[in-house]
Amino acid sequence: MLFFVLVLLAALLINMPLTHLLGMVKMPANIRIYQPQGSLISGRIGGIEINRFMLRDLEYEADLSCLLTLGVCYQVSNPYGSLQVRHEPLAGSTELTQVNIEFPLQDLSRMLGRI
Repeated sequence: MLFFVLVLLAALLINMPLTHLLGMVKMPANIRIYQPQGSLISGRIGGIEINRFMLRDLEYEADLSCLLTLGVCYQVSNPYGSLQVRHEPLAGSTELTQVNIEFPLQDLSRMLGRI
C-alpha cells in the first residue's frame, strides 16, 4: 500500500504543470521565467532572463538517467542552439555542458548594450 502511495505521489509531481512547480521554488532575484508550459519532464518556456540576458523560445526535455546518480539533467534547446544542464541537489552545484548557442549579431549587440 505504501509503495502504491509513493508511486502515485511521484506520478502527480512529475505530471504537475510547470507553472505550479515554479510557484513552489524560490528563484534568485536575477532570474525570471516567462510563459512556462509543460511538466517537469518536458515543455516550453517563452523566455528566461538571467541578469538581463534573455533567452527566448526554449524547449526542454529531462534526462531521467541522471536520477540514478541523484542528479537532475535537462537538454535545453532553442532556435539558436542547445545545451545540457545538470543539477546535483546534494552538492548544491549546477553545471552547463555541451553549450552550442549562436546569436544573430543584431540580437547580441542589443543584449550587450544593456550590460
